[in-house]
Amino acid sequence: MKRIFLLVFFLCITLTGYSLNVVGFEIRGNISGLKDHTKIKLFSYSRDMTIDSAYVINGLFTFKGKAIEVPELLSLHIYYDNKLIERKLLIGNEKVNVFGDIQIPDKIKITGSSYQDGQNKLEEYTAPYTHKMDSLREDNYEKNQSEINRLSDIADLKTIEFIKRNINKYVAVLQLSNYKSMIPGDTLKYYYNKLLPALKATKYGKMIAAYLDHPLSIGEAAHDFTALTQYGKKINFSDARKNKPTLLVFTAAWCTPCVQSIPELKNIHAKYKNDIELIAFAVDIQKSMWLNSLKREKVTWLSFWTGKGNFSTEYLKYGFTSMPSFVLINSQGKIIDKGSGYSEGKYLDVIKKTIQL
Repeated sequence: MKRIFLLVFFLCITLTGYSLNVVGFEIRGNISGLKDHTKIKLFSYSRDMTIDSAYVINGLFTFKGKAIEVPELLSLHIYYDNKLIERKLLIGNEKVNVFGDIQIPDKIKITGSSYQDGQNKLEEYTAPYTHKMDSLREDNYEKNQSEINRLSDIADLKTIEFIKRNINKYVAVLQLSNYKSMIPGDTLKYYYNKLLPALKATKYGKMIAAYLDHPLSIGEAAHDFTALTQYGKKINFSDARKNKPTLLVFTAAWCTPCVQSIPELKNIHAKYKNDIELIAFAVDIQKSMWLNSLKREKVTWLSFWTGKGNFSTEYLKYGFTSMPSFVLINSQGKIIDKGSGYSEGKYLDVIKKTIQL
């Protein structure tokens, strides 16, 4: 019992980024083959943006900053030989070293973080399949697509196997949240119950818990929430519906199918705005990205935003794992249809089948 307590205590301290000396992270790079003045970008998945950039000087580069969460999932973006090379970093506020040869990007090493150690082990576990996939893509993607898909399926299975074997590593709960829709509900619940309390308390653990908590289904009342609109005011979703049938669309500025659906949504809004309320929920992290996309696409219907990305309760309540997704709600506030994905004419077909226009 004492050993379990100490393990939980140590993990809690680790997850909160406790350190005696380090107040931020420092990433030191030494990658041979990069010319001086090569620009390297540091991307944050949590912030959904490039947070810094550095230039190679005498073969070296350095990033300094502070993680907004511990650990934070980052990625080095290096353009070399007309290709983008990415290396993921899962780090806290600590000193990390990146070294290797740019001509052998798969062998670039990252050390100095216990979180990254787990990420490294996962990448090594799936490497035989991911490396082969990369090679086939470079050779001829269209010709090799079926083999790439087969290898991708195997890599997914190996990732799930890795999760099972390393359930109380941070990288495992992160990947468990990514693969939740591919794992049977009872199995997912079993894995979740094996997580230590500190891992359940992470945003990834909370995402899994929300996913397991009975996603709202057809016939149930739609989830009500309060969020910011593009007009700068927070309002209730139930008030925005105006007791009318409502098409709620979950979208994001970076989502290509979401952008492709906008002409159809414009058509629906122009023709049927007296019959049905069209409302969007932006699953973007950056407020500026959300607002700029509305301006760029000339969106005139109401759009909500919370800044929590795909960790938004409003999104998770329906059990969605991809975008665009939609919920069709009747005038009584009941869900009458929902789904994900987009093809031309989809939204119009949905509302015509379920609502008399």
